[in-house]
Amino acid sequence: MIIIQAPSHYGNTKKISLKIGEITKSPVLDLKEVNEEKIKENKIIGFSSGVYLGKFHKGLLNLIDKLPVYENKKAVLISTSGVPVKLPFNGAHRKIKKKLKEKGFEVIEEFNCPGYDDYGPLKMIGGIRKGRPNEKDLQKAADFANKIKKYVD
Repeated sequence: MIIIQAPSHYGNTKKISLKIGEITKSPVLDLKEVNEEKIKENKIIGFSSGVYLGKFHKGLLNLIDKLPVYENKKAVLISTSGVPVKLPFNGAHRKIKKKLKEKGFEVIEEFNCPGYDDYGPLKMIGGIRKGRPNEKDLQKAADFANKIKKYVD
C-alpha cells in the first residue's frame, strides 16, 4: 500500500496520513512524487486530502482522471475537513468514490476527521477547529490503520 498525500495549507491531513502510514508500514508520498507506475505496482492506494469546498484536492482528482482503468485495485480514502460530515454522507467522499469506481478501484475503507479551517469568511473569526487534528483524532487514525492492516498484510 502507498498513501498519496495531496498538498495542504496546514498539514492537517498529512498528520493523519503519517500516523496511518506508520502503523500500516506504508509510505506516504507527496502528490508530486506519484506517477502511474507507482500506482500500478501497489494493490492498495490511499488517497489523502483535505476537503476544499466539498471536494478532495484538485491535483488528486486530476491524477485520478489521467489514470487508466485498472482491475483488482483497492482504495482507501483519508480526509480532514473544517466541517466534517459523518461517513457515508460525506459529499467529498461520494464524489471521489464515483471517480475511483470508474477507474476500476474498490474503495474498501474511509476515514475523516476535523481539521483546522480558515477558508474565506472563517478567516475573519480566526478559523474553526483550531488544534485539530488533535491526539484524540490521531488515536482514531491509529485505530483506523489497525483496521485496514488486514488488507495490507
